[in-house]
Amino acid sequence: RMQRGMYEYVNEDIYASKKEGGTWRKAEPLKEINSLYNEGTPVLTKDGNTMYFIRCESPEGLGSCDIYEAHITDEGWGRIKNLGVNVNSKYWESHPSLSNSGDTLYFT
Repeated sequence: RMQRGMYEYVNEDIYASKKEGGTWRKAEPLKEINSLYNEGTPVLTKDGNTMYFIRCESPEGLGSCDIYEAHITDEGWGRIKNLGVNVNSKYWESHPSLSNSGDTLYFT
């Protein structure tokens, strides 16, 4: 639990689990993505090399929640960046989803 001002809330993070031999392993937090702020609603590109996700209440954010991207590297997820003013506003952007072709990002 975290407290910001007079409100207490549970920090939201992204977890991943691998399926091995038909059984899902224990979910582990994505330490490279998760921060002190809330992250969620990840979507991966078809090749699995890029993830879009939201981060809320971050000081470098443009609004309440913004859409970010991260790229897989040899060390894990990295090169995290805010998608900027072409996607994010001073309001709340969330729930990213990609078109089948991967060339259109949908969000609410």
